[in-house]
Amino acid sequence: MAQVERRELYDEPTSALVFAVSSMVRAHRDRVEDAQVDRKRATDLLTILEDQAPWFEAEARIALARAALRLGDVTGARTVLGEASRTVSRARQSASSMIEPSAKPPVASTSQSARCSMSRAAAFARTATAVPAGTVPAFSISAQAASSTRSQVS
Repeated sequence: MAQVERRELYDEPTSALVFAVSSMVRAHRDRVEDAQVDRKRATDLLTILEDQAPWFEAEARIALARAALRLGDVTGARTVLGEASRTVSRARQSASSMIEPSAKPPVASTSQSARCSMSRAAAFARTATAVPAGTVPAFSISAQAASSTRSQVS
């Protein structure tokens, strides 16, 4: 965060991911007020984000969902995960519409990133939906889930 302030990047839409991760970390450290401020700033920046790779927005939203869970906002986490899922779905539809039916899809890092983000969002959504309302979960992705996500991307 110091670099964001030092370089005056507070209003840059691409700083959304920085604020989202900062919110997640601050929530983990029980700095609730600071986490809420960063969460709000990340959300505001995501609304004005344009022309970025879909994985970027999806990753920022996944970090916001994790922060929301840490802060006890299960409904907010589900909402943000839904937005991440729609972002990745739009990217997939857009990419598939650009490929001729007879052409083989290219091996592209964007496609792999989208699959990875979608897998992470799905795994996280399963965890978020299993949390009873009004509780604050201690979410952490297991090593097995992480390796499963990596194998899906390969």
